[in-house]
Amino acid sequence: MKVLLVTQGDPEAAMTGVATYVRSLADALAGNGDEVAHCFSTRAEASGRPRLEWTVRGGRTIAMIANSPLLRPFPPERMEDDTVHRASEALFADALKAISPDIVHIHDLAGLPAGVIPRARQRGCGVVMTLHDFWPFCRRQFLLRPGLSPCEGSAGGQHCARFCTARPPRLRRLAARIENRPSWALARSLVRGARGFRARIHGAAPSQFRSPTTVDGAPWPDLGIIGTYAAREAALRDHVLQSSELLTVSEFVKSMYVRHGYPEGRLRVLPPPVSVSDRVSFRPREFRGYPIRFGYLGKVSPLKGAHVLAEAAAAVPPGQARFTFYGDAPADDRHYLLTLAAHHPGVHFAGAYGPDRLPDILDEIDVAVLPSLARETRGLVGLEAQAAGLPIIGSDGGALPEYVQHEVNGLLFANGSIEALRAALMRIIEEPAIVLRLSANVHPPERMPAHVQRIAAVYRQAAGVAAGEAGR
Repeated sequence: MKVLLVTQGDPEAAMTGVATYVRSLADALAGNGDEVAHCFSTRAEASGRPRLEWTVRGGRTIAMIANSPLLRPFPPERMEDDTVHRASEALFADALKAISPDIVHIHDLAGLPAGVIPRARQRGCGVVMTLHDFWPFCRRQFLLRPGLSPCEGSAGGQHCARFCTARPPRLRRLAARIENRPSWALARSLVRGARGFRARIHGAAPSQFRSPTTVDGAPWPDLGIIGTYAAREAALRDHVLQSSELLTVSEFVKSMYVRHGYPEGRLRVLPPPVSVSDRVSFRPREFRGYPIRFGYLGKVSPLKGAHVLAEAAAAVPPGQARFTFYGDAPADDRHYLLTLAAHHPGVHFAGAYGPDRLPDILDEIDVAVLPSLARETRGLVGLEAQAAGLPIIGSDGGALPEYVQHEVNGLLFANGSIEALRAALMRIIEEPAIVLRLSANVHPPERMPAHVQRIAAVYRQAAGVAAGEAGR
C-alpha cells in the first residue's frame, strides 16, 4: 500500500510528540513493505509565492509546500482560509497526482486548508485523520487562553472571540514577524538585543517564563467576530467529517470533539504507542537513598509547566531531592527558573537530548514529573517514562489520568497548583517506600510493532471505503 503522511513542518526536523510518532510510524510502515511518502508545509522564511518542492530522503518521496501563507498570522476576518485556500489546495493536488497514494494519513491541518480532505477523496484516496490536538475548533490548538488559563471549548465562537481575539501592540507584532523570519538574521539580532536591553533596565530576565498576562475577555464580544469563529468551526467540522476514518489519540480528545458536534460513532480512539530504544528496560524502581531524583522530560516551556515545578521545588529541603530538567533551556530561561526555585542547590539543567540519550536519562531518574499546564492530549514523555517502569507525578488535566492512576502507579495533582505539586513531591520524599509500590503497578505501554498492525487495519478499511465509492 502507498501511504502519504501529512504534517505541519518536517517530521524529521521537529522534536514534538507528533513528529516523533510520525517518524516512527513511517519506519514501521516501510518495514511492513508499504511505500511511504511525506507532505508537509513550512513557514515562510523569505518573500516569495507558495511553491511545491520535491526531494527524496531515505528512499522516501518528500513533497514540501514552502512559504505556506496559512502559517503566517492573519486576522479573524480571513479565517475562511483555514477551510478553503485555492493556491494551497492546488499545490496539494499536484503532490497527490505525482505520488498517487492509496491512503492519505493527515496528522496536522495547521498550515493546510481543510479543503485538502475532499481533494484527496475526489482522487479516490482513503483519508485517515488522526486528531492530535483541537485545531478544528481552537486556533490556539490546545484549548489554552492567553495567560495559560484552560478553556473548556469554543462555545460556538463566543470564547474564541472573547478571550483570543485581542492583538498585541503594533511594535510587538512587528518584533514577532521579524522573529519568524530566520533569513532576517541582522533584524532578529537587533530585536533580541533590544529585548535584552529593556529587560536589564527593568531588572527582569528576557525569558519566555515571564508571567503572561491573563486575558479577562471582553464582556460583550463583537457579534461579527463570534460569527466568523463559528463559521470556521462549522466549515472545518464538515470537511474533517469527510475523512474515511477519524482517529483520536485519547478518550479525552474524543470527548472534546463530541462536545463540539462530532458524532461519537465516527471517532475511534487509537492511542499512539511509545517509541523508544530497545535499551530502555522496563524494571521496578525503588528508593535508592537521598537525594531522590525527580526528572522533568521534554520541552522546557510555560506550556509544559516547567516554572510550576521550579517554584514547587523552592520549599523542598536541600539534600533530600534533586530536580533535573532534561530539555533545551536557553540561559535566560535557566536564570528565571532558578530564581523561581530560590536557587535551590538541587535544581539542575541537563540540556537537550536525543533518542540515543534517553535510556541513560530514564535510568538516572527515580520519579518523572509532568506538570503540564496544557491538558495533554496524550503525553509522549509520560509513556517513555512508563516504558522504563518509572512512577509519574502529573497534572490531573487532559489524558494523563488515562494511564496515570492516582495512588496506583503515580500521583496526580491539581493542574497548575504549585502547592499541590509541592505536596506530591514531599509525599515521595517523606515516604520513599512509595516509589517501589507505585512502580510495581506501572504497565509497559504499547510499542510500535503492535500499533502499526492496528493502523494497517484502519488503512484497509479506509481503502475499502474509497474502492466502494469508486465502483458506484
